[in-house]
Amino acid sequence: MSITLKYVLDTRSTKSNGDRPLKLRLIYNRSSAHISTGFYLSPKEWDDTKEMLKSSSKRVENVSRFNNELIKKKAELNDSIYDLLSKGFSHLTAAQLKEKAEKKTGNKQDSFFIFLKEQIEDLKEARRFGTADSYKSLYNKIKNFRNGDLTLRFHEIDYKFLSDLEKVHLNKGSNLGSLGVYMRTLRAVYNKAIKNGVAKLEDYPFKQYTIRKSDAKRTALSQVEVKKLIDSFFESKVLEDAKNYYLLSFFLQGMNWMDMCLLKGENISSDYERITYVRHKTGKRFSIKFFKQAKEIIENLSGRSISQIGKNEFVLPILNHEPDLIAAHRMANKRKKVNKALKKIGEELNIDHFTIYTARHTYATSLKRNGTPTAAIQEGLGHKTEEMTQTYLNSFGNEVLDKYNEEMFNDL
Repeated sequence: MSITLKYVLDTRSTKSNGDRPLKLRLIYNRSSAHISTGFYLSPKEWDDTKEMLKSSSKRVENVSRFNNELIKKKAELNDSIYDLLSKGFSHLTAAQLKEKAEKKTGNKQDSFFIFLKEQIEDLKEARRFGTADSYKSLYNKIKNFRNGDLTLRFHEIDYKFLSDLEKVHLNKGSNLGSLGVYMRTLRAVYNKAIKNGVAKLEDYPFKQYTIRKSDAKRTALSQVEVKKLIDSFFESKVLEDAKNYYLLSFFLQGMNWMDMCLLKGENISSDYERITYVRHKTGKRFSIKFFKQAKEIIENLSGRSISQIGKNEFVLPILNHEPDLIAAHRMANKRKKVNKALKKIGEELNIDHFTIYTARHTYATSLKRNGTPTAAIQEGLGHKTEEMTQTYLNSFGNEVLDKYNEEMFNDL
């Protein structure tokens, strides 16, 4: 009934740079199980005999602390396993013993990085790739803040930790807007950890720390700049396509980039007069008039007429029928390229820097400038304001909105 616990570098999943995941291997009753630590290490910096990180390693800020954490985790798990065996659980396999021991010790759940990594994987499985990317950005942010040290526990994220993180972020020249994104994401993760019994409510740091707000400025093009964009032509296909993607979002009532990418022939009515779709971000259903300007842009981008687009075919030449994760990365990469091209366009046309996202803001502010009632729109476009704006727009009904859109687009 002997058990063996040993730290090993798992050779089955070596990264391209040679790093391997550090795992605690449990051997019991001729069966084995591996317990993840959340760390990736190089064989050159790991002492397999002593089961510790070599003092020469630059992987973490404090090697001694790292090794002490490993010893502590191993000892706690060992005590938990022997306690389970003494209570009559000797019939379990190594995997079953591991699962019960982890729940008993709470070591796995108490680790901020391990919990966050599991959340990222769960989000990917749920096809919530945008939130998964936000969590991954937070993972890297905190990892860099701690100089690669991944031994962080939730109770260590206190007021001082958050204040220091804020100070380092701002000292590097980053703004309050991006700081707010990281802090709100961290707050969401901490709240999830509390709900899952991973973190304790009494340790919650956001009772003392207040996330600083910034006056976010959304760049909306003026009517003159929109006309300048419409009248422009670029010999470079990259620039011309980027311009068309921006204008398409504008003429599709400020449609979000992802929603444009996911549009299929089935979203277009049989008479080619309307587009009906469900916004990916909110799950809300929209029906918008399909104006000639949008039709012409789609035909230019896709190289075919609207009538040739099959019901199950994507309207724009961005996606194929690839797996969701690949599609998510393809959309993100394409958006980056479009934004890079829009920056060049702005330089050539003497327009302040703008991105594909601002087409939504340009659409809303253009409506206001064109005399649309203020009850239908809001000038600022933050996340909540976007939802509010769309609610106001929908409350007027399709016919009223079609009229305002038609008047504005014709003026251009």
